[in-house]
Amino acid sequence: MTEKHLQIIFFVFTALIVLQLLYTVLVQMRFIFRVKKEKKQDLPLRSEPVSVVIAARNEESNLRENLPAILSQNHPNYEVVVVNDRSNDDTALVLREFERQVNHLKVCKIEDDRKGEWGKKYALTIGLKAAKYDRVVLTDADCKPASDSWLQRMSLDLTEKQIALGISPLLSNGSFWGRFMEVDALKIALQYTTLAMCGLPYMGVGRNIAYRKGLFFRKKGFSKHMHLSSGDDDLFVNEAANAKNTAVVTHPDGFTFSKTARNLKHFINQKRRHVSTSPHYRFNTKLTLLSLSFSQYIVFGLFVVLLITETHIELVLPLFFVRYLTEQVQWITCCSVIKMKKLAPYKIIYDIISPFVYGYIGATELKNRSTAWKRKM
Repeated sequence: MTEKHLQIIFFVFTALIVLQLLYTVLVQMRFIFRVKKEKKQDLPLRSEPVSVVIAARNEESNLRENLPAILSQNHPNYEVVVVNDRSNDDTALVLREFERQVNHLKVCKIEDDRKGEWGKKYALTIGLKAAKYDRVVLTDADCKPASDSWLQRMSLDLTEKQIALGISPLLSNGSFWGRFMEVDALKIALQYTTLAMCGLPYMGVGRNIAYRKGLFFRKKGFSKHMHLSSGDDDLFVNEAANAKNTAVVTHPDGFTFSKTARNLKHFINQKRRHVSTSPHYRFNTKLTLLSLSFSQYIVFGLFVVLLITETHIELVLPLFFVRYLTEQVQWITCCSVIKMKKLAPYKIIYDIISPFVYGYIGATELKNRSTAWKRKM
């Protein structure tokens, strides 16, 4: 490798470090300021009616555990619509018990298995059709609101906006891979919320999202990707959201919490389903996400090359250190403001392991696509 090539590598390395620092400071730091701002503001008690929609399939235990917190929200006018999606456990029995206790629970039942291949999207569509109100908040049966003001927080912005992106951290038993999944979920939330704050909304999570029912049906719901098993949250947001119609809810009282995947294998399968939707994103979204992801790997690779060749070590080491320290400070501060300090130390481990995990996920997904393509020939 010639001296000229090394100088070019150093220039690219420096440029990427500067861009990553700007992204951390100007984009991701917005999350911290937004949370602090929301915490200082009093929550006005809104009376606009809201529908909560939940799709449930074999969720007997989760409904027993989480539905009481959803049915007891501090909101003057709301209903909860639960769609029993062909359950073969005691989900129906549990829902009947709750129906006898409250009058703002509406249960829909799907028995026709001809739509079975559509899964959750079909169930959500049924729930949205049954919803009485235009303002709709969606969550999953395995999710529990962080507070009794969750529904107020999630529906507050729907007065002026069409979509509100919420946050749903994961909770684990404290195992190694459990902490890995918790960090992964929070990092994803920080990315999609801060990019939305910058006018680039591209996804949300079905565990905690709100939008106008009218918008959903004007956009023809999930019709464009009904054949995909995933995408009820990110693909709809990617299609319908824009800088003017989308809000972000960052107050910790507006979170919902759910448990992590049972094990690493289950987590990988979940991620593979999510990766399968990414080709359907808008072009500018794919370009942005690829740039953010690959720039991290490129910087590390160039850093190793510059270290081995001892090129401008006096500049390379401080630049890399400042970049990494800035990211760590941002992460620790984020964990602190949302009261999840326990995750602060785990990002270093996550940064080391995640390239291997996601590399495996990407490789297996490419292999599956190649196999599927050959079968079609």
